[in-house]
Amino acid sequence: MKTQWWKNAVGYQINPRSFYDSNSDGIGDLRGIIQKLDYIEELGVDCVWICPFYRSPMDDNGYDVSDFYDVDPIFGTLDDAKELIHKAHKRGIHIILDLVLNHTSDEHPWFLESRSSLDNPKRDWYIWQKPRFDTNGLRIPPTNWASFFEGSCWNFDESSGEYYLKIFSDKMPDLNWANSEMRKEMYHMASWWLDLGVDGCRVDAVAHLAKDATFSDSEMELNRDGVALDWSKFSNRPELYDYLHEFHDKVLVNYDCVSIGEVGGGAGVKDALQYAGYHAKAFNMVF
Repeated sequence: MKTQWWKNAVGYQINPRSFYDSNSDGIGDLRGIIQKLDYIEELGVDCVWICPFYRSPMDDNGYDVSDFYDVDPIFGTLDDAKELIHKAHKRGIHIILDLVLNHTSDEHPWFLESRSSLDNPKRDWYIWQKPRFDTNGLRIPPTNWASFFEGSCWNFDESSGEYYLKIFSDKMPDLNWANSEMRKEMYHMASWWLDLGVDGCRVDAVAHLAKDATFSDSEMELNRDGVALDWSKFSNRPELYDYLHEFHDKVLVNYDCVSIGEVGGGAGVKDALQYAGYHAKAFNMVF
């Protein structure tokens, strides 16, 4: 039986911004990685994970994606990405894409459509809830859930009069994985990059794709911001594994690729086995 290439691979992580600057503008770029492929090969590396280089406002180092199908100009062009993949493969080096599935930038066209009106077809591609009001009639968020970054995980949108969920930055609204049309588009995007030649994906923040759809308050102690960081509301939830099985069956199974899940939210050994156990049908490995 042929051993899967990734099982014996030597990996190397590259943040393109800080790796190598090919044009002296003070920012590393894809051409800089291309120019250093011989160096990477000499290190004995045969698998490179590249942090996000999608088009982005860069609120969170590129994890706030505004276009999944393009390269941000500070890093180069899509042709540079294609050349990097091709020249890496000539040296026996595999390229791992950083795949962001939990959220987009608030400047992504999907979100701009979603927030444009309550009846927009993409409204349900993100998670919206009406405000609550306290005993003084003041508007408060739909739940007391805390963001990983700071404050509430809800941000009020003045134009539509509702809150959107964002478990990270205000600039990174969470996608609604309960929406099948949205999932279909994400699967298409992942397949598009794999068809382009990338050899696998490191899936960012994958533990948080499924949320508690009851949107009930946490009973945990509130912090000084008056919110509770309760991982159980949006981490490692039972519904998540249905999404991952679907992602596996519709995307990953069609390629000789490696899949790596970034699993947080208090995941333990039992959770890890559901992500990457022998019969998990989700990922090859997690961290």
